[in-house]
Amino acid sequence: MLTVVLVILIVCALVAVMKYAKFLWRMIGLVAAILLIWLYKEDIVTWFSQSVAGDGLMSFMTDVSTTTKHVLDKVLYGLGDLI
Repeated sequence: MLTVVLVILIVCALVAVMKYAKFLWRMIGLVAAILLIWLYKEDIVTWFSQSVAGDGLMSFMTDVSTTTKHVLDKVLYGLGDLI
């Protein structure tokens, strides 16, 4: 009788782990991400302040806008030639 009860408990435990494993892994990942952010918060703040305060962010945004403008101009001129 004890063996049957143990087998039933083990099967129930396996079913519970299989059912809630996705949730548990997500919670473990979330806790790990929060821990990493908390451990490296000084480095993140330093990197962000250097990117915003320096010319890094502005030059990046300028490059993105220039590239986007060139691509859109080529597409529009190509469509204009087809029409």
